[in-house]
Amino acid sequence: MSDAANKLIDTALQFHRQGRLDEAHGIYRQITREYPDHAHAHHLLGLAERHRGDEQAANRSFIRAVELDPDEALFRATLADSCRVLGDTERAREQLQRLSTDSVDDPDLRVQIGTLWGLLGETGIALDYCRPVTEMFPDHGRANLLLGSLLYDQGDFAEAMARLEKIRTTDPNIPDPTCALAATYVALGRYDRVIALSAPRDPRQMFGEGAMKALSLWLTDRAAECRQFVTAARAHGQKLPDWPRKGVFLGMLEQLDGLSAYRDRHAPSYESAAHAVLPVIGDEQSVAAHGFVVTLGGRSTRLTAHPVHGCRARHLVGGANRFQAAYLAALDRLAPGDRFASLVGSLDCRVGGLLAELPVDSMGRWTDFSRVDALAADYVAWLAEAARARNLSPIVMGVPGTNVQTDVMKVLSRNAYLTIIERINRALREAATVHGLAFADLYAATDARGGVGRPVHFINATYLLPKPIATSLAAALS
Repeated sequence: MSDAANKLIDTALQFHRQGRLDEAHGIYRQITREYPDHAHAHHLLGLAERHRGDEQAANRSFIRAVELDPDEALFRATLADSCRVLGDTERAREQLQRLSTDSVDDPDLRVQIGTLWGLLGETGIALDYCRPVTEMFPDHGRANLLLGSLLYDQGDFAEAMARLEKIRTTDPNIPDPTCALAATYVALGRYDRVIALSAPRDPRQMFGEGAMKALSLWLTDRAAECRQFVTAARAHGQKLPDWPRKGVFLGMLEQLDGLSAYRDRHAPSYESAAHAVLPVIGDEQSVAAHGFVVTLGGRSTRLTAHPVHGCRARHLVGGANRFQAAYLAALDRLAPGDRFASLVGSLDCRVGGLLAELPVDSMGRWTDFSRVDALAADYVAWLAEAARARNLSPIVMGVPGTNVQTDVMKVLSRNAYLTIIERINRALREAATVHGLAFADLYAATDARGGVGRPVHFINATYLLPKPIATSLAAALS
């Protein structure tokens, strides 16, 4: 490359670092016109186009850089990330597969590639890129953050916590946009540690951790503070663009807001004295139970929630994963001899769950619902064994009727959707009977008629209020 091109690159990089993207972009364009085979200039042009918000143009520049220098791992990794951003995961995988762990020596690039594999759901490959970096550079911040996040995804919460706490202590300025440390604490039921986390600087983290702090305050019976954090987290969220986890946290905040309002209207149901406690372990629907006092078997009992957000019955029976690990961690927090309720299955019944996974015939009809029955049977068998090993007594809870506006769904989809809800409840009851377990009919408690619940039992289309949970448990233990 000529001295003139070098000077142009240096000038453009200065503008780029200063945020003067239009000026940097203009110089990169000039270089690629005058030196069309300059791979590095095409790569930098792509970065400038990305930072200006034109990912399509950036992708074309990254493709050209790889064509000119196919052996440069950085160019191929950037192209893979661009393909992922554009939703072309197949091409992203193809680019990454052309790299090998042995061919990438730069530790930062290894972390970048490992992060991409992690985003594509390939935790094992991501770890192969990441672990050597932390072995050679134990204090490498981004490598430890990636490793901790990957370990969390695998359900190895103890090591994940150690890695992520190290980063939070040694370099709190490194952003944790997936809020992996707070999520690890929640998975382990360490709500006190979530609440004690110092305020981060990254706005995504402020939003996500704020939502999890609100949740943790609710689960530690600090309702007034919970409401304050709901308001603060929402304010942070309003400043953020959409991103994959944003909807999860917004849902969490909406649920807590609805439960706080319900608690204000039904204060005696939370402030009454209780002579017993019944833990409710399960997906996010279990949060609704927390703090509510109900009479069960003649005893005043306070329900306590141990939520595993995102947990489906499929996760519990599908081999080791973070949902199963978090559920088992909740069981391990109970004392031998304890009774608990297991509220799992509602996520399997959502539109994006079994409805999207069951086979469809050539006419677009769902005709084989046997997987629903098998899933329910496998889940209850797994639950019975996990509880027996810990000398615990589970109550199987059914799935509530839906508050989704089914009348706007296409007829075939609506019929299949409602059939799944009805069928899984029947199968859960039958499996509970086989294993000698109590069954709480949440389906009936929501006044389901053909799968449709009464809106009075819901905060919104997704989340339950505590009353039907309490009603179904009272009926099961009467």
